[in-house]
Amino acid sequence: MITQTDLTMDPLLNLTLLKLKCLFLALTIQIGHGIRDKLTDYWATMDQLYTLFYSTTMKQDRYLHILGYLNFTDNRNEPDRTDENFDRLWKIQNLSEISNGTFSKLGLRWQSD
Repeated sequence: MITQTDLTMDPLLNLTLLKLKCLFLALTIQIGHGIRDKLTDYWATMDQLYTLFYSTTMKQDRYLHILGYLNFTDNRNEPDRTDENFDRLWKIQNLSEISNGTFSKLGLRWQSD
């Protein structure tokens, strides 16, 4: 569990928990707009992959540490991968349903083209 004390240990990144959540969400949304082979490529320093946004927003290790603690479903309920209707996004189905319910209460709807 990340505590406020842990967040203030790095003098360059003295963060409140709210700001940390916002930065994590911003990075996660931005990652959805780029195309990389591996998650760690977003923090790559090679000229052909380097993007300043990721390394200046949050250290890779911190992002991966937080990401490792996110679980949206019980792994014991994994559907059969050999089923032709297997949903590769089954782990975030609950999150998707909650988000859609919340957005619909606000009058927002997901529209696919």
